Amino acid sequence: MEASGTIFEESDLVFERVGLYCLKIDRSRDGLFSQLGAVISILKICHNKQLVPYIVLRNELYLSEKHGENVMEYFFTRKHPLSSEQKRLIKSIPIREVGEYVQIPGLIGTPVPTLAEGHRLFFLYYSLNLQIVDEVEIFRSKYFKAGRTLGLHIRGTDKTSEATPINIPSIISTVRRYLENHRDIHQIFIATDVSGLPEVFTKVFSFATVIWRAEEKRSYDKVPLHYSRSSDPYVKGKDAIINCLILSKCDILFKTMSNLSGWAKVLNPDIVVRLLNEPAQDGLKWLGFPEREMIESGWFTERDEKF
Repeated sequence: MEASGTIFEESDLVFERVGLYCLKIDRSRDGLFSQLGAVISILKICHNKQLVPYIVLRNELYLSEKHGENVMEYFFTRKHPLSSEQKRLIKSIPIREVGEYVQIPGLIGTPVPTLAEGHRLFFLYYSLNLQIVDEVEIFRSKYFKAGRTLGLHIRGTDKTSEATPINIPSIISTVRRYLENHRDIHQIFIATDVSGLPEVFTKVFSFATVIWRAEEKRSYDKVPLHYSRSSDPYVKGKDAIINCLILSKCDILFKTMSNLSGWAKVLNPDIVVRLLNEPAQDGLKWLGFPEREMIESGWFTERDEKF
């Protein structure tokens, strides 16, 4: 089974014999949550074929010499540790490496997972890093007070070709209208890459508590944060994971198009999600898990009759 081969035709027998699906995704132009979408598809393939997944994510945007070669293991823990025999087999079988998602063995012909499938599959095979979970809970206990919380994710430095541009005055108007009709919302948690935006929302919504993480990274040159080389790669990935987890703990989520906040719905299926923008032109064709289902389901703020 050579790295350059088309392995699912050639190595089905190998997979059947050892019961392992070993894959390395080396794709350093995508954000972490885009790669995690591919992971969910791999888990679906493994579940259908009753294979044990061994997934290596290599992404120079997040790679840390201190934490090793597998970004997947930085933030997530396998639910079922590999046995000594499985570890031996992994070392003896060359791991297929792909740079494009269409090269993932078994992906073609496998339907895009639903949000419900994504939640079930992820937690069937993985759990969250306990240290990160603890940090999120400390933040919640400190800042989430009485009443319900509106999560707000505004991604302003990219998605320019896939989504309509964000309109801050329109978003402010939408949030204000919602708060006026839902007096039980006492605080807003905002996660954004746009510098100065949390302070703007604090001034505009003086009647609600606006919360944000002071240590969250911002873009000051309009370069998407995951492409930034100015911060530690591991910290950059951890920052994204923490924001996603906090958003998932909110009661309702208003979001611009982003896989990061899309994963808040994967982690917490009960959270209500409303979309603040939509695909631009043919942007929908580029969307997969988890954004596509949200768009196709029409979860837009202006379409919500209870808004």
